[in-house]
Amino acid sequence: MNAEMTPDAPTHQPRLSKGKFILFALIAAGVILAASLSYVFYFKTQTVITHPRRGPIVEAIYGLATATARNKFSFKVGLTKTVQKVHATEGQMVKKGQALMELSDGMRIFAPFAGTVTSLPYNAGENVFSDFPVVIVEDLSDQYMVANLEQQGAIRVKKGMPVKMSFETIREKIYIGTVKTVFPQKGQFVVHIESKEIPNDILPGMTADVSIVVSTKENALLVPIKAIKSGTIQIRRDGHRQKLNLKIGAMDSEWAEIISDNLNENDEIMMSK
Repeated sequence: MNAEMTPDAPTHQPRLSKGKFILFALIAAGVILAASLSYVFYFKTQTVITHPRRGPIVEAIYGLATATARNKFSFKVGLTKTVQKVHATEGQMVKKGQALMELSDGMRIFAPFAGTVTSLPYNAGENVFSDFPVVIVEDLSDQYMVANLEQQGAIRVKKGMPVKMSFETIREKIYIGTVKTVFPQKGQFVVHIESKEIPNDILPGMTADVSIVVSTKENALLVPIKAIKSGTIQIRRDGHRQKLNLKIGAMDSEWAEIISDNLNENDEIMMSK
């Protein structure tokens, strides 16, 4: 029995009317326009346009310095002894030659200079051991600053360089000092800073942010540091955007000196806010 073959029914593809086609085209164009305007608006609101400038720049090495008494007397015993008498108290100002303590075997301790007793932890009758200071006297009126630097910074610091200091408790004023010496100490690189401007209120152990001026240039080509990303910068020149690889010289906290010759003063620098 032969199966009767039935021809497939013709299929009809729906067609858009001319009006609907125009409507969809207008919607698509509106979406594209809105996206373009959004991008332009975002770019303009998130991007700052500036120019390179000529001006002075000071390159500095930054660190944290600690106030340190120049004269410090710390007495330790060689063998275990017993405290017989105590003639001073912590915080007391003493004169040169003033008795501080008497130990067993008739040992007496005197202040080698006028200063303040900053440590006297033992009382009469207590034993003292060789590992710990029995008494410490410091001259609080004569101090200098000590900063520890990393090798990269310390290698550029030289004797006589000017230093600016800002104490954590006195931020409204900048104090001036000078590098006295640079030397290694137990794997650290130590800088001694002399200053006649250290305030009387500053005590040993208090800290200051210091910037050691290592170079000054008067007419450098400068760009904002935040515009530089991995040694490159985005600019617009003659209406065209491009990325430049830069050679950077001196830097401070806001600006960088450009020593390569591929940046022009009339270039537009593009950077994020």
